[in-house]
Amino acid sequence: SKSIQLAKKLLLKDLDEKQLELHQNNIDAEDLPISSDKYDGVMIVETLEHLFDPIHALSESNRILKKNGLLAITVPNIGYFETRFLMLSKGELNEFSGSWKILTEHIRFYGKKSLIEIVELAGFKVVNVKGCMKKIVESNQKVKGIDKAESSKKKSKNKIKKINLRLFLPNFSNFFKLLNKFFKLYKIYPSLFAVGLVVEAVKVGNPKYNSNEAISEDTEIDEYKHQINQTKP
Repeated sequence: SKSIQLAKKLLLKDLDEKQLELHQNNIDAEDLPISSDKYDGVMIVETLEHLFDPIHALSESNRILKKNGLLAITVPNIGYFETRFLMLSKGELNEFSGSWKILTEHIRFYGKKSLIEIVELAGFKVVNVKGCMKKIVESNQKVKGIDKAESSKKKSKNKIKKINLRLFLPNFSNFFKLLNKFFKLYKIYPSLFAVGLVVEAVKVGNPKYNSNEAISEDTEIDEYKHQINQTKP
């Protein structure tokens, strides 16, 4: 696949091909073809927001990690102040890609609290949550070193950048942007000022659930038990 080929081109610069183990899987529905307790670390980068079943992905990450293995996750932050302003003013969600194809790109939305909750359900202990800022990369931009010929054609010394005058308007959004830029508030209050969240966690046990469906079923059982207890004299 294209993703495997791209990964090889990038990784073979520093690694021997015998050191690579590349797989392409539908992590929503398939288990990883990797033995348990194999790796010291797992990274899930800008992925959970695209999954129907993020619990399964986290459960599989737990399975392939060794005891006390490390997990690093990055996701867009639904609590980012611009997203809150947009929701209040327009009643719409900003899914961060710049394309506005909300339904075809991001199907899950996470804030700091909700992300920590699902990571802990998967048998991890969260040791750190950091904020980060992101830049939108245009689809026609190439990864450095992959297609030098193509990228060189698009270079221009006299390129004129368009200026968005709305950035200079005196409003709450721009005011907070300036505060965020100069005081780096995204590092201090990531849940409000960070475009993206970075979670660092360590494996401390087995996952409580291995799928979203398992959580739903367990919730129904708990609700049933609660109703039964309320009817008892």
